[in-house]
Parts: sequence; structure tokens; C-alpha cells
Amino acid sequence: MTTENQKTTEKKAPTFIIYEVVNRNGKKYWNRVGAAFKHGKGDGLNLVYNNGARQVLMPPTDKANDVTATEGEGA
Repeated sequence: MTTENQKTTEKKAPTFIIYEVVNRNGKKYWNRVGAAFKHGKGDGLNLVYNNGARQVLMPPTDKANDVTATEGEGA
């Protein structure tokens, strides 16, 4: 029996696998470095790397474009 306070620990399959492609001696090596999952809110993706790092990809909005332009001017 579960209560409302208990969270399910159901694992979700990734939407994409993240690979790093390295050229060595004329050969390409595909190293799996993480996975991407659908974001819970909106059309974005959560990127989860094998080293524990995380990133979130979200579609651009007018507000996000204004912030990016402002931040980029002084950098």
C-alpha cells in the first residue's frame, strides 16, 4: 500500500543517449557520456552525464533572448 507522501522510484528510459565522438588514428570512437530525458515541464530535455553533471535544454522564449543579449554585452 502506498500513500501520497511516498514517491515512486520507477526508472524511465532515456529519450536520447549522449555520446562524445573522438577521432583517434583516423578512427572515430563513440563514447557514451550520458543520457537525455524529457523535461517534466515543457518541451525541454534534462541532460544527465555519467560524471554526475546535469544540464537542462529549453526552447528559447522572448524573455530568454533578452537575458542572453543583456548578459552577452558586458562579457
